[in-house]
Amino acid sequence: MKRALIVTLALLLLAFFFPAAGEQEEEMLVCEGYEYCILEDGTAEIMRYQEPVEFLEIPDKLDGLAVTSIGDGAFTGCENLKGIAIPDSVTSVGYNPFDLCTSLSQVTVHPDHPALAIIDGVLFSKEDERLVWYPMTKEDTAYEIPRGTLMIGGGAFSGCENLRSVTIPDSVISIGLFAFVMCNHLSGITLPDSVTSIDSYAFSWCENLNSITIPDSVASIGADVFYGCKNLKEVIVTPDSYAQKYCEEHGLPFVYQENTDWLNN
Repeated sequence: MKRALIVTLALLLLAFFFPAAGEQEEEMLVCEGYEYCILEDGTAEIMRYQEPVEFLEIPDKLDGLAVTSIGDGAFTGCENLKGIAIPDSVTSVGYNPFDLCTSLSQVTVHPDHPALAIIDGVLFSKEDERLVWYPMTKEDTAYEIPRGTLMIGGGAFSGCENLRSVTIPDSVISIGLFAFVMCNHLSGITLPDSVTSIDSYAFSWCENLNSITIPDSVASIGADVFYGCKNLKEVIVTPDSYAQKYCEEHGLPFVYQENTDWLNN
């Protein structure tokens, strides 16, 4: 059953992150096992890598071109990969770059990297203040996202089955596509008032998720956000909020958040 879910998830992710052949505009080139395209500025973006290696040091050049970008889902399904080093030349990392890399425990960048940072083993993009990747192999059961993070990137916590709680600071404004997919031990989560959007499938297949609080600041919720959340018992909302309307339209159980405004009077 779990294997079937992983296969289904992989197919969904490939559909979202990789365009159909007829839609692919960039010419794909190959060097040292990397499939890449040439960006408008003449630099290279890694689009795909599938070699069965355990440790990988991404080169700063491919065919003489500076490697400046890692595309969406570039290393998807590299199950043997345990460690990867990203050079200083890379200034942009796409969404969900290491999806289904079930053995990957370490991504390294230089401490003075101009665009990326590793904080407690978690990869962040300085460019858009985005949490890019949390290791599936990390054994911690609780995690507090650093204050100042603006976005939880697509697939950032996908398959992190050890996590039981995640604290989201009031700096976060968006929850990305598949952000918490298959976090099977996550039982409850509270979104702060700063969040304005939740992308599709953000909490899908979180089988033990039973409660989530969505503030009235949220004005956009994507498709099938709670798909496969078979134990979801309550979505805590404020009256007449966008979240309440979403729950009503999708048949989700909701309750009203307790009004504590009187405490401030």
